Amino acid sequence: MAEFRDCATAWLCGAEIVTVQYVTKALVLGGGGVTGIAWELGVLCGLQRAGVPLGDADVVIGTSAGSVVGTVIAAGIDLEVAVAQQEVGHNGDRRGETRDGDASQTSGAGQNSGAGRNGDASRNGDASRNGDAGRSSGAGRDGDAGRNGGAEARAEGERRGGTGRLLAALAVLTDPAVPVREGRVRVGEYALAATTRDEASYVAGMAAILPVRQWPKRDLRITAVDTGDGRDVVFDAASGAPLELAVAASCAVPGLMPPITIDGRRYMDGGIRLGAGADLAAGADHLVVIAPMAWIDRDRIETEMASTGAGKTLLIDPDEAALEAMGQNFMDPGRRAAAARAGLRQGAAVADAVRAVWPS
Repeated sequence: MAEFRDCATAWLCGAEIVTVQYVTKALVLGGGGVTGIAWELGVLCGLQRAGVPLGDADVVIGTSAGSVVGTVIAAGIDLEVAVAQQEVGHNGDRRGETRDGDASQTSGAGQNSGAGRNGDASRNGDASRNGDAGRSSGAGRDGDAGRNGGAEARAEGERRGGTGRLLAALAVLTDPAVPVREGRVRVGEYALAATTRDEASYVAGMAAILPVRQWPKRDLRITAVDTGDGRDVVFDAASGAPLELAVAASCAVPGLMPPITIDGRRYMDGGIRLGAGADLAAGADHLVVIAPMAWIDRDRIETEMASTGAGKTLLIDPDEAALEAMGQNFMDPGRRAAAARAGLRQGAAVADAVRAVWPS
C-alpha cells in the first residue's frame, strides 16, 4: 500500500482502504536572455509536437528568461503562437530585430494572447543548495565558466565578447574567495549605480510582452535577488507582487536593465543566484529543468536537482547546434528565430528522454 504524503487522500472501498498518491511534476526554466526565451519556447513546443507537453506541471519555476516562458506555460498560452512570434520583430516584420540588450523589446513570448487569471500558493525565502548528484540529458557546450571560480568565468566572458563582458563583471559570483551574499551585494551595487533606461518604461515594456496581467492559477514561482542584501526571493501569486513587476525584476540584468522596486526594496535578475532554481522544486517526484545557460555551471544545476529528492529528473541544455544558433550574445534579438528553430529541433530530439521521466 502506498504511503501517505502531501496531497494524498484515502477512502474506504468495500473493506479495503485504497490510498491515492498524487504525482508532483515540476518544470524549471532557467535564464538565458532573449535567445534563451526563444530556445526554451522552441524546446517546449517541440516536445508538445512530439506528444510530450509539459504544460501540465504542478509547479513552474522561472528565472529571468524563464520567468517570461514560465508565465506563457503557466497561463496555458498556445506555444505554436509563441514560437511563431519569435520570427516577428516588434514592428511586425519577420526579422526579430529590435533594440539590443533589452528583453522587454525582444522576447515576444505569447504577446497579445491569453487572458488574466488569479492564482494562489505562497513561497518566499532564501533557498539553500545541497546534494551531490544529478541526472541530465547530454548536450555540448564550450566553457563551464562558473565551475572553477572567478578566473575561468572572466576568461569565458571575454571569449564571448559583447554581453560576455557582463559575465566577466559578474565573475565575483563564482569567486570561491568571496562569500555568496557578499558577491551578490557587490553585483547589486553595480546594478544600482549603472546607467540604464528608467524603471517605469522598462516595466511597461515587460508588461506589454506578457500574455496575462494577473498571476495564472497554476503554481508559478519567479526568482529574483535583493540588491541590498543579496537575499534570494521567490515571488508568486500570494507574495503580493504584481506579475509584471516580478517578471521585470527577474529579468533585470545588472548594468542592462534597472533594478525593480517592490515594497520599497530593489530587485535584480534571479540569475544572480546562479544555477537554474531547481532547488526550489524540493519535494517534486518528477523534475525537468530547461537551462539555456547551463554552460556557466552545469555542476551547480545538477546539485540543485539532486537536492530536491525527485525520483526522476532530466536536465535539457542547448546542444552544439543550438549554441551555434543562439550565438555568443544572449541579448541579440536577431538570433531569436534561429534559436527558436534550434529549440524545436532539440525538443523533438529529447522527447523520448523526457517521456521517460514525465508521466502523462
